[in-house]
Amino acid sequence: VAARPGAFQLCYDWGGWSYLVYKVAFLDVRCAFFRAAATEEVYVELPEELRRPGEDEVALLRMSMYGTRSAARNWQLQLGKDLRGVGFRQAASSPCAYRHEELDARLVIHGDDLISTAEPEGLDFLAGVLRKRFSVKHSHRLGPGCDREAHFLDRTVRYAEGRGYSYHPNAKHIDEVV
Repeated sequence: VAARPGAFQLCYDWGGWSYLVYKVAFLDVRCAFFRAAATEEVYVELPEELRRPGEDEVALLRMSMYGTRSAARNWQLQLGKDLRGVGFRQAASSPCAYRHEELDARLVIHGDDLISTAEPEGLDFLAGVLRKRFSVKHSHRLGPGCDREAHFLDRTVRYAEGRGYSYHPNAKHIDEVV
């Protein structure tokens, strides 16, 4: 299941007027699918250099691998388990949306890309939790006292003091459609 572009609106709309003070963080988990345990038997053919001469050998995957049918699902299950373990609750309306009540933090997942909104302490907590288990690239943080523009999923997100956030499609996509 993948978050739709409108999920960004879900992430910052949850807070009502808090969008004027909360910050938005964009995170990218590197090699995410390799970080999730395999949930079904998947065998892969070994490369020639790992086979015994003349043998046609396969290996059972213990972890997920890009290109397998279950990889995205396994990643979603693993990340969800880790998030719930530190107090996030999955939204009933979307399996890609999470909320942490105590931190008043919101998180939306699109594959290995995550967008979160909270006060700086909540964003730092989330980044710390993810970095303990995964290799995370912290690309941008928008909001008061931070960056004013970021690119996320081929879209531009901007922050304007006193006005909040705006979300813009990729101009290249507009030209292709029009």
